[in-house]
Amino acid sequence: MVAAVLIETGFPARYLELEITEKGLKENPGNIMELLNKLDSQSICLAIEHLGTGFSSLAYLKHFPLDVLKIDKSIINDPSLRQDNMEIASAIIAMGHILGFKVHAEGVETMAQLAFLQKKSAILIKVTSKALQSQRKLLLI
Repeated sequence: MVAAVLIETGFPARYLELEITEKGLKENPGNIMELLNKLDSQSICLAIEHLGTGFSSLAYLKHFPLDVLKIDKSIINDPSLRQDNMEIASAIIAMGHILGFKVHAEGVETMAQLAFLQKKSAILIKVTSKALQSQRKLLLI
């Protein structure tokens, strides 16, 4: 179906990013693997969403043709910027880079969170705070 829509619209596959959750990867691994391989062969970017919120093994990451790891906003957007959440985010970013993934962070609300993620080299940082969005020209991520 995705291929048909891309052909019909003329949208370049390399600019399309499809997201799947940790839970979605584990529900039906055989069918999911076949589908992901098919999408990957069409140069579609595949992202795993809500990484770090499931109770599954991280060992499966190397088995799927994924391009992007997205750190869930519940880890990033902790009002207290708790050390344990920042350590989890650091570990996900480092693991993602080592495994060759792009790493995106969602739910950035404060300058402290933004500075932390920039320091850790998260590739894309999704700012959700209106105050930070109004300053985006100054932030140049």
